[in-house]
Amino acid sequence: MMRKFAKPESNMIPIEVILTSFNRVTISTKGVMPLDITVEKTTRTIVFFVIDVSTSYNVLLGRDWIHRSCCIPSSLHQCLVFWNDKDKAEVVQADHRPFVAEANSVERFMYEGNYRPIKIVKDGEKTQIVAQSEESFSVDALTEMFSQMRPNIVALEEQVNDKKLIKEL
Repeated sequence: MMRKFAKPESNMIPIEVILTSFNRVTISTKGVMPLDITVEKTTRTIVFFVIDVSTSYNVLLGRDWIHRSCCIPSSLHQCLVFWNDKDKAEVVQADHRPFVAEANSVERFMYEGNYRPIKIVKDGEKTQIVAQSEESFSVDALTEMFSQMRPNIVALEEQVNDKKLIKEL
């Protein structure tokens, strides 16, 4: 376990905290471990709880990391957008093959292949499931989709007439 991070267990700070796992089982931590995490060109020190369980991942980057890194995770686009130390936005694409051979085959199966978002189309009694193209989830396509759903959304570069907008609402 600790060899994956090239850190001896003596670097772990003992602490007793009870965590609840995804399947609602309580787990005692072995301690906390500060690790330098590098995403693209930015490195930050993050403190992780260490637990002794078999998982298909090495670490979970939670809300603390998301907030400290000024990160915007997108599960739809499978990427992270964050600001680096030079105040430049960086986009980090997800690993499309995150699981190794010994990982849970059910989890691995969910990430194999070329999966895309779907759209459910109803035509009277008939219902179809249609895979959407990658282009339909571009920023322009999403902006267009949201503007159709919420016509009061105004693009940032446009001047907003507050009085007119209030009357429309």
